[in-house]
Amino acid sequence: MYRVEPITGREPVDWQTILSGDERNRAEGFKHHPSRLSYIHSRYALRKILARHLGDRPEKIVFRYQFRGKPYLADNPVWFNLSHSGAMALIAVNDRIPVGVDIERERTKTDWRALAKRFFADEEYQFLCRQAEPWRFFYRFWTCKEAYIKALGTGVAYGLDKFAVSPLHGRLLYDCHQPGAEQDWYFHTMEMPDGYHAALADTVAEQPGMIHWPTGTVV
Repeated sequence: MYRVEPITGREPVDWQTILSGDERNRAEGFKHHPSRLSYIHSRYALRKILARHLGDRPEKIVFRYQFRGKPYLADNPVWFNLSHSGAMALIAVNDRIPVGVDIERERTKTDWRALAKRFFADEEYQFLCRQAEPWRFFYRFWTCKEAYIKALGTGVAYGLDKFAVSPLHGRLLYDCHQPGAEQDWYFHTMEMPDGYHAALADTVAEQPGMIHWPTGTVV
């Protein structure tokens, strides 16, 4: 797992030679400068990190996209996933198993009760209502659920209320679409700076390590 931060200031000097034409066009389509900067830095970091894993040049990496928009490498079985929010991004890379990651910056005006009632499974909503600080668990639920559907590559059309996770044990409780899937999936909440919440979904029980990019230091 890689933590990319801070995403501030200017674009990397060589970003236009590293990103593909499609990526450059998408970057130029952002009207909100911080969003544009976040997209450029996160895609730049993704290419650099994958290039290190593959032993290739970052500008030579070719992405393909599944029906729901999840990127993959057509000629290599490496699994990866990217999420960015605010001034931070997370990138997960694995040579063996699917991975999904989500990071969210806290929003002070988030109506957690309305969102949870609309999108979460009933047992998740009831759990939140019993907590002294429900907003903390709200973000834990949200990042775990987003990470799961990103690992599956389904998108939100899968239905966030069609499966439930345990925020205390880091396990899938059930998935209406895939009976028995609860035996396979784990959720890892990641230590993040104040104001951010993040989770990784995969099929390995061990908590992953975190590497800061581009310094390479363990965080």
